[in-house]
Amino acid sequence: MVAFCPFCSNLLFVEENQHGKLQFTCNICPLFFPVKKLISYRNYYKLKEIDDVLGGEEAWKNVDSTEERCEV
Repeated sequence: MVAFCPFCSNLLFVEENQHGKLQFTCNICPLFFPVKKLISYRNYYKLKEIDDVLGGEEAWKNVDSTEERCEV
């Protein structure tokens, strides 16, 4: 699939031509690329594992603490 103009590298836009057909067009160059069939695809990305922001339980071992409790 052509997503970028091969001449100026700008993003191609989908427009309707004078015959009612769809085509990719470049707003800078006189390039057009007719859409002849259905274009459909899916990408499934692997999700990153969630890490603890502060390093988990080990990050709290040597933290300053007090016995006082805050009143709610």
